[in-house]
Amino acid sequence: MSLSDAGREMTRRRFHTGSTRTRRSTRQSFDRIWYGKHWLYAGLEAEVPTVGSYRTTTLGERSVIVIRSAEDKISVLENRCRHRGVQICQARRAR
Repeated sequence: MSLSDAGREMTRRRFHTGSTRTRRSTRQSFDRIWYGKHWLYAGLEAEVPTVGSYRTTTLGERSVIVIRSAEDKISVLENRCRHRGVQICQARRAR
């Protein structure tokens, strides 16, 4: 093996190991930020002004529906079927 071949091999190994580590730490940071046990901003109360109005948005990689379910209650639901995982609501907003 020539010196240049050995250098290429070392570079390839270093890059592969580093990229795997980077992907793992990026995934861990993403999970900690978006899916940890803390509050996330999903929208403003004014964006769902009347009972039955809703809007969809994304929190991290998850699509959610923000809906005014009663005069004084706003709910946030994951926008997918629990059985098959299919997205339920395609529209961005209503009312």
